[in-house]
Amino acid sequence: MNLLALTLLACAAPEPCPEPIDEDRPTFEVKFRNNTDKVKVTYPNKPKGVLLTITGAGTGSADLERKKGKDPQRLTILFSSLQALNSFSVTNGKFRFSAYHGGVGKSTYYYDQNGSQLKASQGAKITLTVEKTKDGMEVVFDFAKGVTPDKKWSMSWVDYYRKRGKGLKDK
Repeated sequence: MNLLALTLLACAAPEPCPEPIDEDRPTFEVKFRNNTDKVKVTYPNKPKGVLLTITGAGTGSADLERKKGKDPQRLTILFSSLQALNSFSVTNGKFRFSAYHGGVGKSTYYYDQNGSQLKASQGAKITLTVEKTKDGMEVVFDFAKGVTPDKKWSMSWVDYYRKRGKGLKDK
């Protein structure tokens, strides 16, 4: 074997192995009513769960369906263009979760397994947290062990546009 061929073989790095397919990873289909809205689905390691990043208009609605994979224990929805939420609601046909956030601090809501809102965290099976982050308005659902979110949800949101006069981030 000539020296050049031997050098090339020694220096050639093998192709990295593809990441294994995680059959438990949930996959989603999201249908927006406004065609300017878009979603990017990621799976952060810390905190573990599913992150849906939604970009588009300050007012919108969507239908979300988990197509396969395990139920997530945490579902985070990031509205990247919003600075506050005048209204946010999610329904699964059985019950409705509603929230409001003025753009400062964190708002936390507690629910039992039947979707009834609680006054405190004691007995909560579902926790809904809404917070303004550097990236936008973040809505987080944490599900207690044994609580499984439904496969189909409908959600709607309204930015705090009435106060500021527009729904998107001020430039």
